Amino acid sequence: MNVLLINPPVRSENIYGRLAIFSHKLPPLGLCYLASYLIGYGHKVEILDLYVSNHINLIDFINAYQPDIIGVTSTTVSFPSAKKTLKIIKSYYPEVITVMGGAHISAVPVETMNECADIAIGVIGEGEITFKELIDIIGQNQDLSGCRGIIYRKNNSIVKTQPRPLIENLDMLPFPARNLLKEFDRYYHHFLRGYGRTASIISSRGCPYGCAFCTQAVFGTRVRGYSAHYICDEIKQVMRDFSANFFSFEDDIFNYDRQRLKELCENILREGLKIRWCCSIRIDSITEEDIGLMAKAGCKKIYIGIETFSNRLQKLIGKHIEREFLIDKIRLIKSYNMEVNASFMLGLPTETKEEILETINNANNLPLDGAVFFLYTPYPGTQLRRLAEESGIISNKWDDYSSHLSTHAFYPRSIKVKDLDRLIFYAYRRFYLSPKFIKRNYRNTNIFRQLFKYLFKRVKSLF
Repeated sequence: MNVLLINPPVRSENIYGRLAIFSHKLPPLGLCYLASYLIGYGHKVEILDLYVSNHINLIDFINAYQPDIIGVTSTTVSFPSAKKTLKIIKSYYPEVITVMGGAHISAVPVETMNECADIAIGVIGEGEITFKELIDIIGQNQDLSGCRGIIYRKNNSIVKTQPRPLIENLDMLPFPARNLLKEFDRYYHHFLRGYGRTASIISSRGCPYGCAFCTQAVFGTRVRGYSAHYICDEIKQVMRDFSANFFSFEDDIFNYDRQRLKELCENILREGLKIRWCCSIRIDSITEEDIGLMAKAGCKKIYIGIETFSNRLQKLIGKHIEREFLIDKIRLIKSYNMEVNASFMLGLPTETKEEILETINNANNLPLDGAVFFLYTPYPGTQLRRLAEESGIISNKWDDYSSHLSTHAFYPRSIKVKDLDRLIFYAYRRFYLSPKFIKRNYRNTNIFRQLFKYLFKRVKSLF
């Protein structure tokens, strides 16, 4: 069958608002994994990433390709755009089979089907095996009830099949088909997570920690990793085919398994891969031995999620890290010539202005190289959403769910939204323009050099 996979168009300004100049555009690796898996079974697949290639006419592309099935991926914030894209497709091609996958429909499948009548079938969770079986069943004109992990329409009702088990052996999946991305050079990383020509890579799926603000609707809470040999072979392919010189591991938690971390770093060294890379870690479970080996294998940037310094809110979100412990670990990591960047979350349910200022003040006292301040967003399917409903007003517009200063998905009663906006801008100004930050970084101007290069690239891309 001919399959077309679409990433819907979303303007950076709609997600990042006034901070859009610092946004990134990452390749849709989920679609690339799905495409390569389907190609392995003889199907013809094209990827149309309208987030990057928004100048391509959707209908002209479909006319030229003539797909049998069109799949659209969607996060929560991109769902309105995905819905509009499907409506356009169905208005021109009412008989084409339309499938939606991704984080949003995986989190709230029934609600999503009810909201968008143009979705014929939804894929819940990991999509590779499910989508392949779905195509087989459609091709053989069999009943869809035999396909696990989907939701579909039948006789004016919505039917949800049994869940699809997670893929145990990720090495069974072929490398993601990055070659199907039409304009690879138009993807770029945030300057805090990349150097030079940066490529995204995924070495594991899932997260075991269950933070109350986060959802694992697609990959689950049980972590599964690709083997060290698989990852190193993929790195070599991306270096060869795309001239990448820096890799950003997009795993939720890179150091979930110390033995696997050791095997991967040792394999990078054994194969002589001269690469630089970054990753996200749980700082409370990293050891000096791990840090030293990561540095030796080329790790240059570490990203950590701190979220809040309020003891009360730490218990609420299920994430507790002592300030002095953080300072010691950050200094230890930096002693191995690695940058440390952190994220913080402001506007949590019941959070007060005093607690927000406590987080901002403590963030400025950490020896960090960079910081990002997110707005709390009550994503569907998360534990904290119920408390948000009780302690404020939740937006029913999915394009409000960006986590950045473009819109608000949550209006807390504990603080005015206009005050929250001011505090986020204050947090950025105080961090990046503080004498401590400038003094700490003035000898190594890398952070400023990256910032100016990044700004130049972003401005240049507008013309």
